[in-house]
Amino acid sequence: MISKFWRSQGTRWALACAAAAGLYTAAVVALGFEVEGIEYPITEAALTVGTGLLLGMRLNFAYDRWWEARKLWGTLVNVSRNLAVKISAFVRPAKDEAREVATAIAGFAFALNEHLRDGASLRRVPGFEDRIEDPEHVPVWLVGRIYDRIHAWREGGLLIPQEARIIDEEARMMLDVCGACERIRNTPMPPSLAVLTRIVMGLALIVLPTVLIPRLGWWSVAASAGITFFFSVVETTASVVEHPFGTDPNQLDLDRMCAVIRDTTSEALLSVVNPQSKNSVAKK
Repeated sequence: MISKFWRSQGTRWALACAAAAGLYTAAVVALGFEVEGIEYPITEAALTVGTGLLLGMRLNFAYDRWWEARKLWGTLVNVSRNLAVKISAFVRPAKDEAREVATAIAGFAFALNEHLRDGASLRRVPGFEDRIEDPEHVPVWLVGRIYDRIHAWREGGLLIPQEARIIDEEARMMLDVCGACERIRNTPMPPSLAVLTRIVMGLALIVLPTVLIPRLGWWSVAASAGITFFFSVVETTASVVEHPFGTDPNQLDLDRMCAVIRDTTSEALLSVVNPQSKNSVAKK
């Protein structure tokens, strides 16, 4: 947990800001700057309160986006498992068909992961490296392949209409998750909130040494750096978290969730050995 914190992009930027604040405060101390009157503490208090309120609001909005994205990917994990289990129970596919469907279900998760980051390519999806197709929207293409297989099973008498509708509901939810994730990615936070937060925070940190120096002397260098680090970590963390689909430690660990989907769907479809597939027995 601690190692992830220090590897975060927001933490590295906060350390740079803290170092700059420490140097700035040291320069002010070295120049012998003195505060006269009472206006600086009052101004600093107002700016600090304003910074705290804005940072709290910004972090809350960013976390809401992160948590919604996390719930969507949790839904995708459950939907993938349900789809694999229901196909295994209803269809009892042959081993080759089961492997094909498991690859498509897991491939959807991997493709959605890439799609939400830099754009997906079918040849980068595990199990589809040799395909010649080059669909523009890879997750939708993969769900289409699942629907093709469902249709073939129904036409071949391996699925009754009620079972087909149950499986269709799970496959449809995969597209619902994809659309909701795209909405989060394509709807950025209002830029005015981030700009206002950074302006107020910058003013507060500029005035801060003039309040600390008369009370702490050279210790104000450490105090100023520490306060700047805290404010900067909160602000930069919010800017990272509001985009939950990246690779920063503060963003969602989508690679791990893709691996979970791959393992569980493969287990549901391939680990259970059926004595006979429905391809070799009559439909009840």
